[in-house]
Amino acid sequence: MDPGSHKALRIHGFFRTRTGRPGLASLPWVRAVVSGVITGVVTVSMMMTSGCASSKEGVKEADAPPKTAPKAGKEASKYAPATLESLSPIRGVDLRLTKFQLAGKAVAMPSATPTTLKLGDGGRIAGKAPVNRYFGAMQLAVDGSGRLTWPNAALGMTRLAGPPEAMALESTFVRGLTSTTKLLVGESGMRLENPDASTVLEFSR
Repeated sequence: MDPGSHKALRIHGFFRTRTGRPGLASLPWVRAVVSGVITGVVTVSMMMTSGCASSKEGVKEADAPPKTAPKAGKEASKYAPATLESLSPIRGVDLRLTKFQLAGKAVAMPSATPTTLKLGDGGRIAGKAPVNRYFGAMQLAVDGSGRLTWPNAALGMTRLAGPPEAMALESTFVRGLTSTTKLLVGESGMRLENPDASTVLEFSR
């Protein structure tokens, strides 16, 4: 008998003998074993399929690009280039310095003695620095660009003396203020900045 026929007989004998009698498959314990094997194969197959799906989802989450960070200068969007007309609502109002950045670094000003600025007519300004009061003038372009210039010796100051730290902050404030080249106005105040916005001063009501 060739190997193929022998295999066929073994398979045939499992279910029914050559004489027609029931084979091994008719025995209860054999059926239980076969059923357990089939159940185990199905369970393992389902687990492998589920694992592959979870792995794909994990890869998708890992490969997802990071959220885009807010663009620089977004906070300046609430301001617009100043004109003589747009400055009218805040002219004559004592505005408090709420943000001071010099050469890209934040400068903390004393909260006990607020630094202020008041706009007057004809480009005149006045205010209170950490120790002394200051006064002077600035020139705003009339083309609506908000371009700002400071005449030579733009600011004068009183001559009070104060703690060394406060005097140093005062000098830093004056240097930052007179280095700005653009004036912008918003609903509650104004913003002065240099060409690359690395130096910024914001004043609010």
